[in-house]
Amino acid sequence: MIAVSAQLVAMAFICVHAEDKTCVGQSELEAGSALIQSGVHVSNANLDVEIANVEDDWQPGTATYYGDGGSGGACGGSELGDYGTDQSWIDGLYAATSSSMWCGSSSGSCGTTHAPDCGRCYEVKCTGTDTNTDGYEPCTGSSVSVAVTDECPGGSALLQMNHTHTLMGHCGGNVQHFDLSTKAFKIIGNERAGVIKIEFRRVSCSALGNLKLRFHGTRWWFKVAPWDVNGPGTLTSFEVKNSYLGGWTALKPSYGAFWVSDVDINDGPYEFRLTADDGQVLLYTLDESITSVSGSVLDIGKNFQGGSEPPPPPAPATPSAQPTSLPTSLPTPAGGDDCASAWAQCGGKGFSGPTCCKQDNECVFDNDWWSMCKPTSAAKNSR
Repeated sequence: MIAVSAQLVAMAFICVHAEDKTCVGQSELEAGSALIQSGVHVSNANLDVEIANVEDDWQPGTATYYGDGGSGGACGGSELGDYGTDQSWIDGLYAATSSSMWCGSSSGSCGTTHAPDCGRCYEVKCTGTDTNTDGYEPCTGSSVSVAVTDECPGGSALLQMNHTHTLMGHCGGNVQHFDLSTKAFKIIGNERAGVIKIEFRRVSCSALGNLKLRFHGTRWWFKVAPWDVNGPGTLTSFEVKNSYLGGWTALKPSYGAFWVSDVDINDGPYEFRLTADDGQVLLYTLDESITSVSGSVLDIGKNFQGGSEPPPPPAPATPSAQPTSLPTSLPTPAGGDDCASAWAQCGGKGFSGPTCCKQDNECVFDNDWWSMCKPTSAAKNSR
C-alpha cells in the first residue's frame, strides 16, 4: 500500500477508490496523485489516503490457447500496436478473457462496449486437467504473467440460455477463463491437455517506458485510448478540462480501451486527468489541437507506479510531449495504397483524407464528424 497525506481543506469531494468509498477533496486527490507520481511522501494527520495494491488472491479458473499472432484484439485492434514476441513489453504473453471477466458481467459478449478487463495483467499457473494425461504431465510447475488484449466471447444470448458446456463453450456464462497465447500456455502447461485448470490472480503490469495516448478525431468528436499502462493497466475515468469547459468533463467509455468526447470542447490547450482503478491519477497537458494529433501516439512523459516498484526520485519539469509517428510494425491489410487502413478515419466533416478502406475493411459511419475503417465480418471471424 502507498500512503499519501496532505492538508485537508473544504471543497467538493471525490472518491479515490470506488470499492472502499474512501473520499478526499479534489485538490487533495490531485496533490496526492502528483506526490505519488514524483515519489514524494508528505505526512499530515488531517488526511490519510491509501492507494491499494492491485494484486489479488489466487482464484480458480480454466485456460486454453489460440496462437501467437500478437495483433488486433478487442482492446483497440491495430490502433494500439502489435504485442507479439519482441514487439512490445507484452512480448507475446497475452490473453483473451471470458466475457464475464472482460465485460464485468455474465450476460454474454459485450461487443463494442467498454471493457474493464482490457489492459489488466494476471499471473496464471496450471493446477491440473480433466483431459486424459496418459504419457505426459499437464502442468510444468511454472507460472506466467499475461496482459489482457482481447475478449474470448461468451456467445449469443440464445446460447447463453442453454446452460450446457457444449453450447456455451469455455468462455460463456459466469466463468473465469483465459484463452492464452500459445507461448504463455506452454510456459505453464502441456499443449496436449488442450484445456487446463488454473489458479490466477491480478498483478501489477510491468509496462516499459511512459504511458502513451492514441487520439482520433477533432474538437467536436474524438476518441482516445491509453497505451502501455504500467501498474493497474486500466482506467476508471478519463477527463478533460480547458478554459472553455471550465471544470473537469468526463469522457464516455467506448469500445475496448477507448474513451469518447462527443461534444465541442473548443480549442486548447487541454488538461487531461487519467484515473486508474487503484486510485492513482496522472495529469497531462496537450498544447496542440485535437486535429493536429489525430492518428498520432503521444508519449506523456510519465506512467503509473506498479505495486512493487520503489518510488522514483522527483523528476524535473519537462515540456509537453510531442506527437510521434505510429510504429512501422503496425499490420496493414492488403489493398489499394491510397485507401485507409483498419481503424483509421475515412470520413467526416472537414476530413480531406482517403474515403476508401483497404481490403477486408469497410468505412463505417459513426457521426457527422467521424467515420472509421473497420474489419468486415469475415475479417473479424478469421481468428
